[in-house]
Amino acid sequence: MLRASVHWEGLSRPVLLVHRQVELSFEEEDWSALPPEERERRLEDWKDRDRRQGFRLDRAPLLRVLLLREAPERHRLLWSCHHLLLDGWSAAVVLRDVFELYEALRQGLEPRLAPLPSLRSWLSWLKSRDEAADERFWKSELEGFAEPTPAGPAHPPEGNPCELHLTLDEAGSRRLQSFLRERGWTPSTLLQGLWALLLARLHGRSDVVFGVTVSGRGAGLPNLERMAGMFMNVLPRRVRLREQAMGPWLEGIQRSLGSLAAHEHCSLDRILEWMQWPGRRPLFDSLLVVENFPYEDLALEELRVEGFEGGLTSTYPLTLVATPGVPWRLTLRLRSEALRSRGRYLLDQLEALLRRLPGLSPEPTLQTLLETLEPPPAPSPPEAPPLSEAPGQDFVGPRNPTELQLARIWSRVLGLAPIDVRANFFSLGGSSLLAVRLFAEIERQMGKNLPPVTLLQHPSIESLAPLLTDEGGQPRWDSLVPLQVQGERPPLFCVHGGGGHIFFYHPLAQRLAPDQPV
Repeated sequence: MLRASVHWEGLSRPVLLVHRQVELSFEEEDWSALPPEERERRLEDWKDRDRRQGFRLDRAPLLRVLLLREAPERHRLLWSCHHLLLDGWSAAVVLRDVFELYEALRQGLEPRLAPLPSLRSWLSWLKSRDEAADERFWKSELEGFAEPTPAGPAHPPEGNPCELHLTLDEAGSRRLQSFLRERGWTPSTLLQGLWALLLARLHGRSDVVFGVTVSGRGAGLPNLERMAGMFMNVLPRRVRLREQAMGPWLEGIQRSLGSLAAHEHCSLDRILEWMQWPGRRPLFDSLLVVENFPYEDLALEELRVEGFEGGLTSTYPLTLVATPGVPWRLTLRLRSEALRSRGRYLLDQLEALLRRLPGLSPEPTLQTLLETLEPPPAPSPPEAPPLSEAPGQDFVGPRNPTELQLARIWSRVLGLAPIDVRANFFSLGGSSLLAVRLFAEIERQMGKNLPPVTLLQHPSIESLAPLLTDEGGQPRWDSLVPLQVQGERPPLFCVHGGGGHIFFYHPLAQRLAPDQPV
């Protein structure tokens, strides 16, 4: 995977190309003579420049390495890598291989690494899975769940992202570790239960859903845990609160994790499709990430890793990242400053529960735990439910089979009905993620693989339908997409993000002057 690049121009689908040999960008600098303050300043400047530089997905390798010498026996390694190639677990896997190779070379031995399954065998295993069994599991798991669990308002005000941090002291962390060990619970079990409690208290519900990350390494392939790649996945986690003691409830959560592991390779879009979930609002908008990467193994007699930090990207309004250990560290990442008060409430209450639980006797009930939580901050004014305008005299419905089939797909993705064939997808509440789902559904039902950016040039059912007929031809996949063509000013060129989509520039183009080409 470290030698891979991604190609899509002129192809019906993007492909991953693994090269036989690539040249690694590896730089070394000596900062040992610099004062600590100057080193930190330069480090932050380097990180900022590196983020801005980004990667060309069609040019391997999608990684860069900088080794900084800070003292004779102390170095700092900065490794930039595209998330398309590796997940967090894989970072530790690669570093462990580097350590093994280093030790072998230091001792004058021939480097030998454990045999790994090939990428082809992994893909074959995925293809051979029983999708019908996955569908039955997820339909059963989410049956009857109809109301999303929001961590914040559906359309929070714009603002800069921010982070809130919590570190338990060493004594408190050790008490918590002993508490879990005595009961046979994993940190993930406890955190999923407590996060569900907090969401239930926040919304006054007994049935909540939030996102969780899974390693994706549950396949029965030998040494898969030592393979580097993008295996992790985000899945919905449903937790029901019942009138029972905390212990049996958490044990039930832990047992259900085993069932979920057998179906952790399904994409979230596929699960939502099986649920027939209306697409206007997400199923959940908070994500729980429990990091248990094997960094503790990265130590040799003459070489060890200290203070490993990884970069996690998340598009969810609230993302809780927990790193259990001594000490326990938690970071709550907020997509907007507007969510700070709600985030502060959640993190403060979580801290109180983590400190309180090891000393509670007798074992509390869920109701008792809920009553110990402080009242949540005042909610935002309720939003009107999303409804399409009622048909009036000017309403135009589907006029042919293609428009009718498109209208049904739009209704399912947007959660609206009826839909005027002249209505703009984005004016109806469509987003970049929903646009991707829309075109995936069009390809599945109608057999047409259209570039998703077609929606910017043909944003209504009326204008899109002719492209889906036999006479409509196949739109050309192009790397240059006009968002606004009118005007005499010098055109503004925007570069897409890591996902390759440019839908998020649509609001920008609308807010610029009408004579500004984009």
